[in-house]
Amino acid sequence: MAEIFGTVAGAISIAGLFNNCVDCFNYVQIARHFGQDFSRYQLRLDVAKSRLARWGASIDINNNRRFSLIEPADPTVISAQDILQEIVARFETARKISRRYETRTKEQGLRIYTEADLGPVSHRLHSRFDGITKQRYKSLGLMKKTCWALYDKSYMGRMIDDIIASIEDLESVFPSTPQLTSQLVQMEIEEINDEQELELIHDVTEGVDPVLSDAFKNKSLEIAGKNSAGRINGPGMVNIGNSFLTESFPNSQGVRVDTVNHVDEINTAEPSRVHIGNTWGGKGFWD
Repeated sequence: MAEIFGTVAGAISIAGLFNNCVDCFNYVQIARHFGQDFSRYQLRLDVAKSRLARWGASIDINNNRRFSLIEPADPTVISAQDILQEIVARFETARKISRRYETRTKEQGLRIYTEADLGPVSHRLHSRFDGITKQRYKSLGLMKKTCWALYDKSYMGRMIDDIIASIEDLESVFPSTPQLTSQLVQMEIEEINDEQELELIHDVTEGVDPVLSDAFKNKSLEIAGKNSAGRINGPGMVNIGNSFLTESFPNSQGVRVDTVNHVDEINTAEPSRVHIGNTWGGKGFWD
C-alpha cells in the first residue's frame, strides 16, 4: 500500500486521488474482538465510503477535465486535493497503528471478520452500498491487494468521524445542487424496502450521512403500511388509503401505520362502497 501512502499520492490528479481514497475503504478489516458491533462498524464504514463516492459523482470528478490535471492552478481544486490527501493520511495513520499492534500481539488476538460473518440483513446492505459505490469511482489499481485490520473500537469510531469531517469539507468546497444530491440518494435507497434494513440503516447513518438518514426516515414512513388493490371493476366507489378524521388528527403527517391491506380483485355495483385501508377518529367519508 506504499503507492497510495507515498510519493505517488502527490503525483496524480485530484480524480485519481479521489479514486484511491475510495479504494482505501476496501482494505480495512475489522478484528474479531469487535464482537456484535462488527456489523455496525462495517456498515458505518460503508456509509462513509458511499458518501464520499456520492460527492465525486455529484461533481462528475472522473469525467470533468478540470479534475484531470496533475498540477491544477485552480485554488478550489487545490483545496479539495488537500482535503483528499488528509483522508489518505488518516488511513495511513490507522494502518501504522494496526501494524504496531500486530507486532506485539499473539496470533489469537489478530483474528478478523470477513463479509461472510455479516448477518443476512447487514450483508444485503453491505452489498448494496458496495454495488452503488463501484458505479461512482474507478479503481486505478495502484494499491496492492493487501488488507489491514483495525483492532480498537474507539479508534475506528474516531477515524470514521474524522473522515466524515473531511467529506463535509469537500462538500463545502465543491457543493452539489440539492436536486442532484436527491437523485443520487434515491438511487441508493430505491431497492431497500425491508423494514429490518431500514431500522438498521437508521442506526448506522446517524452522524455519518444525515442526507441519507433523512431519506431512509421518509421511506420508512412510506412503506411501514401499505394499502393496495390488484384490479378494480364496476361503477362502485372505492377508496384506497388510510383515513384520518380531521378533528381528531389535525396533523396526520408522520403517523406510522404498520398494517398492510391488499385485495387482489374488487367487483363493485352502483351503490357499493369499498375502503381498503384504516380509519381513525370515528366516522369518516364512507359512513
